[in-house]
Amino acid sequence: MDADKEKIHDEILEQRDLWDATRKNIEETLAMLKTADRGLYEISLILERLRELAAQGAGFLSYEERLGIEQEALALIEEIDLIAGETQHRGRALLNGRTDIRF
Repeated sequence: MDADKEKIHDEILEQRDLWDATRKNIEETLAMLKTADRGLYEISLILERLRELAAQGAGFLSYEERLGIEQEALALIEEIDLIAGETQHRGRALLNGRTDIRF
């Protein structure tokens, strides 16, 4: 009987270890997703502004007005690139288009 009890005990400990590893993976994944979500939210705000600029640019504008819109749009695109490159979780870029995430 003691061997059966020990086997059951070992199986329970193994299950506990698996649950602990699963919990840690879930917590790590949630933290990574929150980080990515913050970066994507910032990018979405910039994209909204770019949409507004595109609508403004569709109207009758002077050369100087169009130039101002173009300069702002280019600056916003650079900001998107910066956010995409700097949105990282544990040193791993999340939004650069080259990320291969594995757990």
